[in-house]
Amino acid sequence: MSSKLTQIIAAHNKSEKITPDMVVQVDGNWLVNSEADIHIQYRVEKTTLSCDDCVLRCNVCRICVHTYKCTCMNNVIYFNICKHIHACAKRQTIITDIETVQNENQSFPSPCDLAVDNGFLREQGQEQLLNKNIKKNNEEIKHKLEMILGIHSRANMNEEDQMYIIKQCDNILTTLGKEIDFKKTSNLQLAKKRKIEPQARFFSKKKVPSQHPTLSSIEGTQIRESLKNSTDVLNISTTPMFDHSYL
Repeated sequence: MSSKLTQIIAAHNKSEKITPDMVVQVDGNWLVNSEADIHIQYRVEKTTLSCDDCVLRCNVCRICVHTYKCTCMNNVIYFNICKHIHACAKRQTIITDIETVQNENQSFPSPCDLAVDNGFLREQGQEQLLNKNIKKNNEEIKHKLEMILGIHSRANMNEEDQMYIIKQCDNILTTLGKEIDFKKTSNLQLAKKRKIEPQARFFSKKKVPSQHPTLSSIEGTQIRESLKNSTDVLNISTTPMFDHSYL
């Protein structure tokens, strides 16, 4: 038995010299060119026999002595797993592994399905629903607080009821206080208390035309007539109460 296993291992090692171009698949069988004579070919055929308990096997090629048969003397006469069988078995094993990987890849869900399976999209929907519920609850809390104020102004309570309501209000304030960012609030208050230096004011250098007092039409006429007469003292009066003179 040990000699048979030794021959299997030796044949497996010899199969490394059989290159892929020396093996041709025809009608489900394999034709393997001889290393000594390229004109000689050996036919390798896979059988329908299955014996998992067989001792004479090659674990690397995942075959036993009954899995394949070859037309070479080493297999026909000595009933060994020849190097031709090893070469074909390795080739078939590679093909099987590739097909297995492809089938597994096809069975993989799409990226969108993966996102759903991993809960990513579901979490997004839950987050939107949660935000909507939070907004709705805040509106309801505000409405109930307004109702409490309205009912309180008309209710006649004894001291025991008052103490109970005060205790419940303290619990509410405690709960609300946990959700307040006091650090952010203190920063806002600090910004309000901070002294702000007045900014420097820059005045326009554009000349502003001087404005002269406006005279009535009567005063203008009198001034022009007085200047024509060239009197030393010019008295102008529109009314007896406001006499004035121009020297």
